[in-house]
Formats: sequence, structure tokens, C-alpha cells
Amino acid sequence: MAKPLAKLLLIPCIMALALRAAAEDDGDTSEAERTRRGEFMKADLDRYTIVADDRRETPLSITAEPVLRFTNPVRNSLADGTVFLWLEGKRPLAAAVVSIREKGNAFRELVTFTDRTLECRREGQVAWKPVGGNLVDQPLDDAAPPDASDKRRLRQMRDVARRFRIIKKSSPDVDLRLMGQPIYRYTDENYGVIDGAVFALVEATDPDFLLVVEARRGGGASAAEWRYTLARMCAGPLEVELDGRRLWSGSGYWDNPRSPSDPYVESYVGDYPPP
Repeated sequence: MAKPLAKLLLIPCIMALALRAAAEDDGDTSEAERTRRGEFMKADLDRYTIVADDRRETPLSITAEPVLRFTNPVRNSLADGTVFLWLEGKRPLAAAVVSIREKGNAFRELVTFTDRTLECRREGQVAWKPVGGNLVDQPLDDAAPPDASDKRRLRQMRDVARRFRIIKKSSPDVDLRLMGQPIYRYTDENYGVIDGAVFALVEATDPDFLLVVEARRGGGASAAEWRYTLARMCAGPLEVELDGRRLWSGSGYWDNPRSPSDPYVESYVGDYPPP
């Protein structure tokens, strides 16, 4: 009787190993599909070229990898998205979000961080030409001067970001959550930027708003000051408060007349092809 019993005891072990192998296979497939979706989203943006009107000879460079990969199960049972930045030197002048939502619908969102006119072309045609953003390069006069220490400056930039409250107007309203770490940090002496950071304010991990905080050289040789830029990253209506005071509001993107010169645009990319 011992041998048949040993065989019976082996069956659960074999089944467990088979289930584990199947799970690992599913994980490999899932990771492969995640990579495939990422390549699809990046390929869409690679079709675009952006130049600043005052430096048309040098196209902006796009970050090689997304600065944020996100999901939003609150609004979509399936959502996968990426955030890329267009840079002049190290400094971001525009951002793009490409997201694959329920039923495989893919959307693209573009926003500018500058008051300079940008020209975005796709296949030789102007697709977007923003002439300025929402509250770009604003002074923050009542903050302590930027610290000499990198670590302390990061703490200061976080403190600045926490002073903003972004409310997504819906039923009910949603207070967007500030991600603890900036999604991009940089310095660019060509523009007097001692330190800069792009913060994401999110629902789940979906960035519905971006905030740029910069420590910049002021008028004096050693003087420095804080500046900020607001950038909506969702089509829904929004309100922005600074220190509890209403600072800016934006109505729903699809509820108003739209123009290629808008600082924020959203468009349908197409259907993501299933594997």
C-alpha cells in the first residue's frame, strides 16, 4: 500500500508545480503585452516634431523613455498610459500623454509649459500650435529662497507643490493626489534653472495635472527665485487653489470651441490592435 499512497501524495505537488508554471507563463505574457503597449504609445509620438518658433532650426527632443507609466482603475477597468516630455536642452517645454483605455480606445493629450509659440508637425502638417499656456512661469514671491543643497531644494520644491490644491470637478469632486517624487528633475544653466521638477497630481496614478517648479537665477549675480507653471492634463473641468485661494479654473475641454492653438489638446489616436 505504501507505493500507491506515495503516488497519490505526489499528485498535489505536481499540480502545484503546473499551476506555478502556468502563472509564470501568464506573467511573461502580461509583461510582453505591457511592453507592446508601451511601444505602440511611443510610436505614436515619434511621428511628431516640435519646434519653438524662435528656434525653428532645432527641434525639441523627446525623452527616450516615459517619465511616468500609469494606470487608472478608478475610471477604467483597463487603463495603461505613458507620459513623455519634449525638452529644449534639459528643460521641458511640452508634455504628452498617450493612454489606452477601455475597449482598446487610445487617446493622445498634449500640453505646453511655455508662453513661447510651439509648432507641432505630423507628416509635414501642423497638428498643434499653442501660443501660450495656462499661468506659465509665475513668480512665487513668499517662499524662502532656494537652498544651496540639492536635498533641501527638493524638500522646498515639494513644499511648494503641496501649497496647490487641484480639484477635478465631477460628481463627486475629486481632490487630486500629489505624487511624492517628481516625475522629472533637471537643471539647465542656459536658462538660469538651478533646479527644476515636474510634479504629477493624480487620480490613482493617472496624471490629470502637471506642475512645474523651478529655482531660477534672478536679477542679481547670486539671487535666485521660485517660479511655477500650471498644466492641465485632463479634458474634464478643473479648479486650482494656491494656499486656499482660487487661482485658476478650466472648463471641460470638449464642452467648448476648440482650436489647434489651445495650450491643451486631446485627440483620438485609434484602436489599439489586440495581440
